[in-house]
Amino acid sequence: MPDVGDKRIPTLTLSVADGTTVATLVVVAPDGTATPMDVSSSSNSTAWAADESYAFTADGVWVERWTVAGTGEGAEFEYQIAVGVALPAQLPEALAHIGHLVARLGRSLTAAEKLKAPAMLADASDEIRSFCRRQFTAAVADELVIRPVGDTIILPNRPVTSVDQVEVIGTGGTADLVLGVANWAFDGIDKIQLYAYPHLVTGAVPMGTYANTYRVTYGHGGDVPSPIVGRICKMVFRSLLAPTTAEGLVSERIGNYSYQYGQFPGGQSPGPTVELTKDDEAWLRKRGYRSGASTIQLRQ
Repeated sequence: MPDVGDKRIPTLTLSVADGTTVATLVVVAPDGTATPMDVSSSSNSTAWAADESYAFTADGVWVERWTVAGTGEGAEFEYQIAVGVALPAQLPEALAHIGHLVARLGRSLTAAEKLKAPAMLADASDEIRSFCRRQFTAAVADELVIRPVGDTIILPNRPVTSVDQVEVIGTGGTADLVLGVANWAFDGIDKIQLYAYPHLVTGAVPMGTYANTYRVTYGHGGDVPSPIVGRICKMVFRSLLAPTTAEGLVSERIGNYSYQYGQFPGGQSPGPTVELTKDDEAWLRKRGYRSGASTIQLRQ
């Protein structure tokens, strides 16, 4: 864990790469400032490094964001926690970071807010993902095991960037069956239409039994939509900026000071944790972020 004032040269090692592989690097500071950096590769393009170091000029979470195009395409993130004052690690799963809070608040976070904000951002992100049934961040060659609706598979995690393979899952010892490209069609948005599968790609269909369950290998996601980032910040602010951490209070008096919360369902103090409200759920449905797909298993 580096200290404020230390310097670092970011590096990236790829398991699959060739002459078409190109990597770019952006370093994001704790306040959200993004700085592109020049990088160079090894002769076989499997190892990349920044041409010069960057300095940890502030405490908090620094993100090294690599984007790979060509063979091995995808995104890689490295998180560095610079210590000036002790801070908890910001969870990588967060869809928004402290810089987004600062930009909307119009001031730096206090020391107490800095301690609470990273976990709150991660919790709000988990709430959004769970309700929407979407990951939002980019994934390549993700595997999804799913049961179709009739002869249609509806994929979660829009936008879907590619569908690489569709398999029907065998039962009772029967091997899974890789469907040929003539046996399914992707609509370019989020649906796969299934057709009869009389032939394997490399031979006749073996004797056996198959479940009405499919394994789809596909790519999805990308940059986190700005409305989702804004909603996460709104969820965090409800608790982060509340005058009290006591959950459920309707009004509070401290000396001559009196504070009254909204007189409506859910208008009481939100407490110290971040929760998805009915208003948040309605907003997510209206914006089309709620997925209706029935997923059995999703592995990244």
